[in-house]
Order: sequence, then C-alpha cells, then structure tokens
Amino acid sequence: MTTQGKSVEDRERLISLLSESLIEMVAQHCTSGAAGKLDSMSLSANARAMRLLASLGHLKVTAEYGRRVMAEWNDTEARP
Repeated sequence: MTTQGKSVEDRERLISLLSESLIEMVAQHCTSGAAGKLDSMSLSANARAMRLLASLGHLKVTAEYGRRVMAEWNDTEARP
C-alpha cells in the first residue's frame, strides 16, 4: 500500500485505522492477569506493536528485555 498522492486527511485516516487495529491486536494478544497490564510474551510482532503504540502515546512501556515488553495503557480511550 502506498500513500503517495494521498491527501493528508487520507493518510491520517489510514494511521487511525492501523492504530485501532494494533490496539485491538495488543488487547487480545498481550493482556496479562493484572488489569491494564500488557506483556508481549516475548513474541516479536507483539513487542513491535506495543512499541509502536507507545510511540503514538497509547501505551507506557514499563519494562523491556529484548523481545519481552511490558506496558500499561496510557488512556482509557485506547483500551478496548
């Protein structure tokens, strides 16, 4: 998928859709026993998604050990 030639609004909409998809994926794959706590379970795709969501302000990474990332939700709107 290319964003070349797309308007700013189209790009923002795409980023929003991708963010929502990652939020849902992380919520399903990375939820640990504690409320609001997330764990990548040492899976690279989960760790990468969590780091990306943290860079967008949805998560706060609390610990990192290579592929293992632990985090918590930053905002209640991001929590599914």
